[in-house]
Amino acid sequence: MKALAMTPNKRKATAAVTCAMFAAVILGTAGTAFAPPLGNGHARVVSGAAGSLQLFWIDLPDHCSRLTIQLTGGWGNANLSARRPGSGAWTLHSNHPGNHEHLLVNNPAQGRWFILVRGAAAYHNASLVATFQVRPGAGWERAAIRSAPAVLDRIMSHVGRGGDDGDSRPLPADDPEVRITTLQPGRRVSRLSGAGEVPHFYRITLTQELGALTFTTQGGRGNCELLVRRDDLPTPAEYDARGAVPGTSQAVVIRQPAAGVYYVRLVGQPEFRDVSLMADVTEAQIDDLRIVPLRNQVAESGLEGRADSRSYFMIHFAQAPSRMTITTRDGEGRCRMYLRRDGLPTTEQFDQQGSGSLLHGTHQTIRLERDLAAGTYYVMLQTPSGYRGVTLLVEADVPAAAEQISILTPTGQAALATGRAYQVTWQAPEGVEAVSLEVSWDAGQSWQQLACLPARTPGFTWYIPADQAVNGDGALLRISESGNPSNAAVRNLSF
Repeated sequence: MKALAMTPNKRKATAAVTCAMFAAVILGTAGTAFAPPLGNGHARVVSGAAGSLQLFWIDLPDHCSRLTIQLTGGWGNANLSARRPGSGAWTLHSNHPGNHEHLLVNNPAQGRWFILVRGAAAYHNASLVATFQVRPGAGWERAAIRSAPAVLDRIMSHVGRGGDDGDSRPLPADDPEVRITTLQPGRRVSRLSGAGEVPHFYRITLTQELGALTFTTQGGRGNCELLVRRDDLPTPAEYDARGAVPGTSQAVVIRQPAAGVYYVRLVGQPEFRDVSLMADVTEAQIDDLRIVPLRNQVAESGLEGRADSRSYFMIHFAQAPSRMTITTRDGEGRCRMYLRRDGLPTTEQFDQQGSGSLLHGTHQTIRLERDLAAGTYYVMLQTPSGYRGVTLLVEADVPAAAEQISILTPTGQAALATGRAYQVTWQAPEGVEAVSLEVSWDAGQSWQQLACLPARTPGFTWYIPADQAVNGDGALLRISESGNPSNAAVRNLSF
């Protein structure tokens, strides 16, 4: 068989990647001093070029029940691999588009685990976090051997000892050890808290096909991820629908769900507190299932809708607004606006309806000036004949928090430059547990997330790509409390 010809450049690139992988293996077995250690639950910001390799490690104590390794945020595309203690092979891999990678190992072995971040393409400012959970009461095994040898095998079977240290098989929905809470349509389950290594499971049963099934989370603090799967428990690798925007306001909508049992997995990223969860059903068919998040006093422009369609939007208020006005304007066509708190509105189920009639085209207004409550408000735009170029704006008066987040660096006084890295630091009140870092290059018209980190993280290394287009004084840096965008600080940046 004739060998395929390779150009000199391709041979060099292949040799470079091969040598880098070989070096990573050697470092992992012989020279661990070159691999930066990771602390349990501590974020490490990483950047790299295409084909680059970065090696990390974390020491796990005995009696760990779970190891979670996550790569999130930033730009570009990086992949994640992990290697068990004493192994010479990288057997765990996560290769998704972008920087959203996740590895989960149940009952991980004690010892040094190596973690490899590889640049599938250039990537910047991604957050790497490794979190392990130690099984409580590690000394119970010796006591069980002395006092009750007959039940030891039963105990061991539940905690997974005697099996593969790297067993990551999902638990079946009928496992008696899995606690699953039943949801009722339209009834909210409140005051939920958790961490990334301990998921919460819920279920709801549909006896017939419906128009839509909606799961929403809101309130509280931190970051959470919402996974939904029909007829089996969802896992990070197997799910039907996912909600994972920064913060605690997640929304998953399943169009025309078939009859069956729908399971929900709610987990912290890395943790959440005082969050509420609700499942809701809609008998009518919903056309557009994408729910667009809105920000207070930031217009959403250029909206379009085809004839006989419905479009959905959401905005969350951690504190009750004293006044709120929602308007649509501009563009052409006709649309009607509906508002509902804590649930998707329909033409039959809504709290408020736009004051303008369809004869007024795209101009609709909803005003709320009393008895407002904290929560998530959903907006629906419905049209019989279509519209385009419409602008939607929410303007609310929200009480200022007693203590606000503040940006320490960059100060905004010195000019920044592209192609360089800068240290971002901030100060957060005691009650803030996680913060979201965002940048806008168009004076606040749109925002791009840099990272979502624990509030006590010492700082964030922000690399500004050399090819980043900068428009005069339109660059803004925003740091906000995850799940509470009203607690935020914004700084103008000069270049």
